[in-house]
Amino acid sequence: MKGTRDNIAGTLAALEQAPAKTPWSMSDVSRIYLNEAAPVIGDVAMETITETIITESTMIGHNPQTPGGVGVGVGTTIALGRLATLPAAQYAEGWIVLIDDAVDFLDAVWWLNEALDRGINVVAAILKKDDGVLVNNRLRKTLPVVDEVTLLEQVPEG
Repeated sequence: MKGTRDNIAGTLAALEQAPAKTPWSMSDVSRIYLNEAAPVIGDVAMETITETIITESTMIGHNPQTPGGVGVGVGTTIALGRLATLPAAQYAEGWIVLIDDAVDFLDAVWWLNEALDRGINVVAAILKKDDGVLVNNRLRKTLPVVDEVTLLEQVPEG
C-alpha cells in the first residue's frame, strides 16, 4: 500500500462511517477490496480502472491536496445533466454527481444548489476539472468533493 499516515486515519474513518448509512455493520464485512493504484507523473495519470463497491472507479489522477468538502458520500453516481429529470420518488436516495470538464464551476454550483433546494439528496460530487475548492466554497451544503478525476467518463452511472 502507498500513501501517508494521514491516509490511514481517513481509511479507518471511511470504514467506520460507510456502514452507518446502510443496514449493515462492520461485523457484516468479511472482505474489503482495494483498488489498484496507478502512478501520476506531472499532470498525466497512467490510470487503471477497476471495480469497487463504492464508486466502481479508481480516482487516481486527482490532486489529493485540493479536494473540497468533508465526509464520505455513499450513493449512486449520476451525471449532472440527469439531476434535472430525476423523478421526485428518487430524491431521497443518495446521489454522487459526476461533473465533466465541459461544465464551468459556477454552472456546476448552480445545478448542485438547485438540486439541493428541490430536496434531492446529493451526497458527493466528482469533478473532472480542478475546481473542487471553488465548487465546495459555494455550495449551500457541505459535501465531499473529489476533483481532477482524469478518466471521469469511465466512471459508470448507477
